[in-house]
Amino acid sequence: MDNRIPLFLFGLAVFCALIRGFLPKGKGIAAILAEACTAAGVLTGLAAGMDLQALGTPLLAVCAAALMGLVMPERGGSAP
Repeated sequence: MDNRIPLFLFGLAVFCALIRGFLPKGKGIAAILAEACTAAGVLTGLAAGMDLQALGTPLLAVCAAALMGLVMPERGGSAP
């Protein structure tokens, strides 16, 4: 199996996690897509022979993108 497939899935998960923070509606489906792509990326990475240390960096990128929506202020509000 090619190592580009898990990285593509992680990239898609980062995109879905980032888009979740900017959508006024439909946040739930974007979060579910991000979680599904992350799980698929981990499983295909393990099937491709990647170790957990190699999968740590893409997982950290997905977590950072998901947390970005929590630290950004709401539209029309002020930052704490």
